[in-house]
Amino acid sequence: MAPTSTTTADVVILEGGEAIDRRLLFQATKQICSGRANRLVLVMHQIQGKPEVEAKIDREAQIMADHFGLCSQLQIIRTPNTHPITLKEASVVLNELSLQGVHSAIIMTDGFHERRSYLVYKQIGTPLGLRILPSNAFLAYAAENWWSSSTGIYVLFQELTKTAYYYLKGYLRVAS
Repeated sequence: MAPTSTTTADVVILEGGEAIDRRLLFQATKQICSGRANRLVLVMHQIQGKPEVEAKIDREAQIMADHFGLCSQLQIIRTPNTHPITLKEASVVLNELSLQGVHSAIIMTDGFHERRSYLVYKQIGTPLGLRILPSNAFLAYAAENWWSSSTGIYVLFQELTKTAYYYLKGYLRVAS
């Protein structure tokens, strides 16, 4: 249901919202320190009209990553919080990373959201020459028994619906 890979890449891209979940950041720093990538890229949504709040959250994320023992560089990319969010986010992030000479990236997010993020990032990254690999962490429910959790069931159907919407709207193309 949620794809994952053990291959190495240039960067790990960690998706967030206006901030990053500390448990997810901990999982990403473990990936970096295990040698899966040379750099961690945190992706967070812009907070319209509140640059001081963004700066505070960015500092807190850096401190948290350092506390977890981040073994590499950290880059924060803020993306527009406009629909379709994942598509806009992937476009901004991958265009910037492509300009920096990045050729491969591990996209990491929470649970079943991973499949849609991976598909969108792969679709945007392929024409840019970026190889996209999936990785995930299950925070609110377990991968082994998601069906025994109301949260797991809810998130699965929510993500299936959003992925179907992306296909129907043409944001995602069926792989040939």
